[in-house]
Amino acid sequence: MTYDLCVTCLFDFQGYMKRQALYSCVTCYNKTKEVAGICLACSYACHDGHEFVELYTKRNFRCDCGNSKFSGMACKLTPNKDVINERNQYNNNFLNAYCTCQRPYPDPEAKRDDLIQVQCTFCEDWFHLQHELEDTTDVEALVETPKSLICRACRQKHAFTNYYVAEESDLVGEFDAALSECQIDGCGLKFLQKKFDPLPAIDGGGWTPLDWYSSVCRCDTCKQLYAEEKVEFLLDPEESVAVHEEKGRARVALERQETRARMEEGTEESALQELLTGMDRFQQIEFASGVSDMKAGLNAFLADFANRGETIRPEHISEFFEQERKKLEEKNLRRNAGGDL
Repeated sequence: MTYDLCVTCLFDFQGYMKRQALYSCVTCYNKTKEVAGICLACSYACHDGHEFVELYTKRNFRCDCGNSKFSGMACKLTPNKDVINERNQYNNNFLNAYCTCQRPYPDPEAKRDDLIQVQCTFCEDWFHLQHELEDTTDVEALVETPKSLICRACRQKHAFTNYYVAEESDLVGEFDAALSECQIDGCGLKFLQKKFDPLPAIDGGGWTPLDWYSSVCRCDTCKQLYAEEKVEFLLDPEESVAVHEEKGRARVALERQETRARMEEGTEESALQELLTGMDRFQQIEFASGVSDMKAGLNAFLADFANRGETIRPEHISEFFEQERKKLEEKNLRRNAGGDL
């Protein structure tokens, strides 16, 4: 079954989703003082004109719009919702506070290097590299190498992760995680415990391979450990940020391909409108410095072609959005580094 993320509240459609883009409505929080998260569709249909904190993505979350956190305001898309979503997890990100320093994002006082933040695989908070890592002398090199971060606090909370951090590469070839069959000592974690004895001290956040979900041990003992520590998401590679973003890129590529086809058929105006309305908020930010700026720039762009009597071609549209992308290079540093660093 397919659905349009811009018009469909996924509360009933998929319940607690593995991963979705979320928003915290600042306007509503100022009235209710209740921390809540809403989906993309509700940000348009129920909170139009409100101020938001864009939370990027969170796992295992169900849209709160219209429940008891909103003091009688019903969701326009799905009016009959549970009073509360008991499995939702909230942190200071919903109040636009990030990292151990609890600064907002974007931070008006931040320097360029401060813009680079990375999301922890476990708590899903965002951290400045200089606040989580002992060595940040080569920030650019860190950004260029896709990895997943486990923050200092989560390394302390989930001690088993320190063995995976200590392992310099993934465990493919040492045991077959895909078949849930460990090949060394019957357990991949036991193998690492033997390999790293004594275990290096925790000196900050740590890195794991980007695809390490597929490398964690899946023996019965480890599965029980994940359940006890409420980190069963490690058993589902489809839940990871990397997979979520890859699906998003594939969806955007398909939409662009369909738009080009419509434009080649001579329906430039309708194709442009579909292109804009088909973007979620993150894609809008990626391509423009704000909805109003994008509309103004696009109107000027179209007017220039109209004044010259020229036909708009797909390559012209691509050029326009590429220019907008470059304008936001600094603003996008955080997202590019985020779940993929």
